[in-house]
Amino acid sequence: MGAPTVMAWGDEAPAVSSWLRTAYGAPYRLPPSTVVFEVYRRPLGGSWWLRVLDGGGLPLRVPVDSTRAGFLAAIGDRPGEYHLLPIDAVSEQPVGAREPAWVRVDASAAVRAGEPA
Repeated sequence: MGAPTVMAWGDEAPAVSSWLRTAYGAPYRLPPSTVVFEVYRRPLGGSWWLRVLDGGGLPLRVPVDSTRAGFLAAIGDRPGEYHLLPIDAVSEQPVGAREPAWVRVDASAAVRAGEPA
């Protein structure tokens, strides 16, 4: 669970995430050239989006096939709203004008043993 499943859509066959959503709550369709997401965070109730950095001070990037549990581990299970900006495999730049995926992590969102992620 959590890994994208492929759904035919024209010739591109984009994957649809089982846990990522658009800003409107619809399942997120992954652009075919996406390999990673660059992560941005806004504290719950906040107004500014901040780039999330990894332990080395570089922008945090998570693999496109991350599960929710893997994502929570990557961000240290910090509550907030997250934008996952799709990054192209070739240029390593954001994929066109594609909107980011949205993830909301509440204070009670920690993955508990025995519960699905």
